[in-house]
Amino acid sequence: GGLLGYGENHPFTYWLDKFLERDIRRKADGVITTSTALYKMARKIGIPQERLRHIPQGADTEGVKPLPKTECRKELNITLDAKVVELVTSGRSEETNLILEFFRDVAREVENSLLIFVGPKDPARQEIIKRYRLDEKVIETGIIPHYKIGKYLALADVLVLPLPDNPNNQVRGPIKLGDYMAAGRPILMAVKGDAADLILKAGAGICCAPENPEEIANAVLSLFTMSRRERKELGKKGRDFYISQLSLQHGVTRFEEVLKYIAQYD
Repeated sequence: GGLLGYGENHPFTYWLDKFLERDIRRKADGVITTSTALYKMARKIGIPQERLRHIPQGADTEGVKPLPKTECRKELNITLDAKVVELVTSGRSEETNLILEFFRDVAREVENSLLIFVGPKDPARQEIIKRYRLDEKVIETGIIPHYKIGKYLALADVLVLPLPDNPNNQVRGPIKLGDYMAAGRPILMAVKGDAADLILKAGAGICCAPENPEEIANAVLSLFTMSRRERKELGKKGRDFYISQLSLQHGVTRFEEVLKYIAQYD
């Protein structure tokens, strides 16, 4: 993923990073990219196709499985009839304002809606929650060990992944997306690029324009209006696709192919 870099504000660091990474990759016996966009960029800088492989980031499909929503909500004290929008976060994020803006619109339309942030609590986010008067509508779980993440993802009616529209987000495959698909819940992608293309290909949910609170809110509402059976089918398609195409087991097999290819030239 380092083929892009964030060098606008650090020109020397950007130049050095760009030079070293591109030079090293040209000399490597094998190069792996995690997105099709990075694959194309690698080809553009002269890496031969026979030394290049595209292997998307995987998820633990055994550790994260579809779990009964009702049982998980009872255990974690979440109202059974709530319409739950959920996302996994690493803490303070640049999309916090966007998330709370679109959810404010959702909350106006759906009285029993609930937004759950799975991850570290953020004081800055809590201030915005209060300003938007969403105190009773938003839950921050705090840090959750990954072995428990499946139980929390099972709470959701919709798992959302809104990301700012920038070149880095357009080419990367967020690790949390693998967990979303493995959990078997419908997914809303508000980002351009590989991640959105993946959801459409899998039939695991719907996509909308990034950085547009009104459009994201409408997409959430459209998923809410689907029948339980329709949402379940979206989740099933996502998990089935991930197991067959993108699981850790699938990735290990692809890595073995790369290593065998390299070993023949030793």
